[in-house]
Amino acid sequence: MPTHFQKIKTGGVRISDELLLVRITHPLNQNNKACRICRILAEDKISILFLTIDHEGGNICTTCCVGQEHEGHVRRLIESETVWKAHAQVTPAVGMLSMFPHQSQLQMLGVSLYAFGKANLTILGLSSSLAALSFLLKYTHLERALIALSQFFDLPPDPAHFRSSIRVRQA
Repeated sequence: MPTHFQKIKTGGVRISDELLLVRITHPLNQNNKACRICRILAEDKISILFLTIDHEGGNICTTCCVGQEHEGHVRRLIESETVWKAHAQVTPAVGMLSMFPHQSQLQMLGVSLYAFGKANLTILGLSSSLAALSFLLKYTHLERALIALSQFFDLPPDPAHFRSSIRVRQA
């Protein structure tokens, strides 16, 4: 890194608790069966903490994360439907690292990707909004990700402040 490099300011960073990643892919010409699992999870009052829907070739891919404690329930849902069972991938023990842009700098995305690549960290999912830039990684890699980002970003000095202690449950 050049000696004149100035770390990029952020509005903060948050790390999730351990999550379960669910990815369902199906042909574009079918009804979006994957979105149905999101509806069922919401009806069962299970918070979806990450959600993206994208198009890959001739397929639609729905990716979502829920708390790791819901793994049994999610696996039973997937097993109950042939379409899901054939096209679902469930990955336990993932975590979400969210960075909050300071003055909406697009540079934040590029530098984040560079930092993760340099640290040899695999990104399992990515989403962005005006409020946050969120990365899904293996849960055991979150601390390494923070170290990688701290080389390029002005992060809070105490990692304990990164951890989310608030859990939202629907009643």
